[in-house]
Order: sequence, then C-alpha cells, then structure tokens
Amino acid sequence: MPTNFTQEFNEWISQKLEDAQVNSDIEDAMAFYNSLLGENNSFEEEIKKTVSKLDEIHRMTDLKNKVERFVNLSKDFSENFDKFLKQNALPNVNTRLQKTIEFFDNLLKDKDVPFKKEIMEMKVKCEEALSPDKSLEDKQKVLHEVSIAIPFKRQVQENEEHTNARLTHYIKRLDIILKKQNVKYAKDLNELRHRFEESLTNDSHQQKEEFLEYYPHSLKEAVSDYLQDELDKQYLNEDILIEMWYMEELLPYLDNDLAKEISQIIVEYGVALQKDDFDEKLDKFTGTVDNYSQKLITYLDTEPEPLPVVNIHLKFFQQYIVYLLQDDQSSHAKVYEAELRALLPQVEKAIASENFKEKMQIIDAFDEVNTQFGQFLLNHIVDFEIYRFGFKS
Repeated sequence: MPTNFTQEFNEWISQKLEDAQVNSDIEDAMAFYNSLLGENNSFEEEIKKTVSKLDEIHRMTDLKNKVERFVNLSKDFSENFDKFLKQNALPNVNTRLQKTIEFFDNLLKDKDVPFKKEIMEMKVKCEEALSPDKSLEDKQKVLHEVSIAIPFKRQVQENEEHTNARLTHYIKRLDIILKKQNVKYAKDLNELRHRFEESLTNDSHQQKEEFLEYYPHSLKEAVSDYLQDELDKQYLNEDILIEMWYMEELLPYLDNDLAKEISQIIVEYGVALQKDDFDEKLDKFTGTVDNYSQKLITYLDTEPEPLPVVNIHLKFFQQYIVYLLQDDQSSHAKVYEAELRALLPQVEKAIASENFKEKMQIIDAFDEVNTQFGQFLLNHIVDFEIYRFGFKS
C-alpha cells in the first residue's frame, strides 16, 4: 500500500478490497450453482440449499467468519453431490487457475513490474494447484488466497483486459476496412494490422499502452487521415445499424401513425448508411433523428420505458450472450461460461415475463461493472457490436 497513507487507512482499505474480492468469489459460486439447476434434478434440493447458504454468507458482515464459512461450504455436501460437483466444477476451477497463471506470466513480461518476487511465488502456487492430485477444495483455496494476496491484482487485470480488447477491436476494424472493394493504402493498413497482432501477442502491458497511444504518429499523414476517416465512418455506421435494428424490432408493436413514421425512418437510415462521405452521412443521420415527431419522441422518452422497448433491450442482451458462448468466442468466455449459461435463461424468462420489475433487474445486471463478470460483459460488448453490425457497414 502507498506509504504516505496512515496505517489505519491502509488496514481499512485492504479489508475493503478483500471483502469486495470475497463477495465477487461468492457471487461467482452462486452463478455456478444456479447454472446447475434444471440440468440435474436429482440434486435440485441440495443445489438450492447451497445457493441459499451462499446468499446467507454473502450478507455476513464479519469478514473472517465469511471467509471461513465460504471455504468450508463443501463440508456439508452429501457424498454423491460432492462427487458430482468435482466432475462439473473441476474443469472450471482448472481454467481459472490457468488464466491466473497466464495473468502472472503477462505481468512478468514487464521487467519493472512491482512485487516481482511475490508474483512469481503466487504463479508457482497456482501451477502446483493445477496438479491432478490436488483436491477441488485445495484448488479453490489457492484461488482465494491468490485473489486477495495483492490488492491491486483485479485492477491491473481489468486494465490489461481492457487494453487487449482495444487491440483486438482495432484488428477487427482493420479487417472491415481491408475488405472494402475500393480500399486505399492496403499495404500500409495490412502492415499496421500485423503490428497490432504482434503487440497483442508479444508486448508487455506498458508497451501495448504506448503502442496504442503513438501508432498514429508512425503512419504517413495521408494513411493516418484515411484510417481515421474510415474508422469514424465505421463507428457511425454501427450506430445507424443499431438504431435501425431497434426500429425494425419496435415496428410490429406500434399503431398505424407511429408504424408509418418508423418505416420511413428506417428508409432514411438506409440512405445515410449508403453515403460514403462522413459529413454527409452524419448530417443525414442526425437530420433524421431531429425530425422525429413529437408523438414518437414522447413514446421513446416515456419513463419507465414502454414494455416493447424494454423487451428489445433484453433481446439485444440475449443475442450478446449467445455470441459470447459461440465456439470461436470460447477463449474469451470460458472463465465465465457458468455465469453466462446461468444468465441466458434468466434473460429469456424476463423477455417472456409480464413482470416489469423482473425485466429491469436483468437489464440492471448488465450495468453492474463493479464485479469481474460485469467488467467482462462491458469489455466485450464492442466485440459483439462489431460482429453483429460492423461487418454489415
């Protein structure tokens, strides 16, 4: 902890950070057990009992007792349930250990990284926990010990994941540009794409940050200007396509006047999409929005939002989760697969439900960025938007 803070403050903030990490681990465990419901009816009662215990532990205020009860949760499991859990939880825990080892490896690429000795010790501890002769409880204890050993670990990890996501987004956006029939400076852009891939694969976090900041200055002015213009058009096209998708989804729920207006808006958005000049594209798009009728504005601005609009938000999130669970996304989503598979039926249930509060609880869950899972969802929403709308632009 920073030495210019008082010892009292350092102890207080360390406890707060540890409590936040423990809560995150408990929330991950609850998501895992919830994901088992409906798939394994023979253990339904025991699964529900476990979720209830986890909820009780989550609400505890005494950190020491909370950790002790959480770590010893499995002692009350029946023999058959314990065996079943080992078969289902073990791959997930091993994946988390492997990802943690990779995280430490990436930290150690930076020769100036602080706490190098401690990081190496924790890396070794995780590698030992991966051994087949280690029990599930031993592996989980190591994960917990490592997760609270360095208070800034989560922040560093989130920063690195965010940086990696930015590099990945640029690679995908360059792919979109390079697929255009009339693309200019193809050789320069292909070389730049290769540099992004090299940085993503080989650079330390600091080197990646520096590359992202300074790469435009390494390009010829004409190439840099062209790239920025193409990226600006790409961002705008995605905004237009997302708006078009929302309007198309909304159309069946509207009365004659609003339905007619929405149909015309979709046509106008299509015209904006076809324009190649950025300023003309932007003027057409914003001009269309500025000409919304007062009736449509009132409908869209209603608080709380109309049920059809809320359902469209949920459908967007449903498609996002399905995207994350696709095979080619497994490297991103593997660590959170249990949470994603638990969340998907909740979203689908909320879409079918008439309960407005239930719908809003799911939507609010996607805005919760204070957990590792919430931060993961935030980091990869752009991947989905590029996949779903970017390659259509």
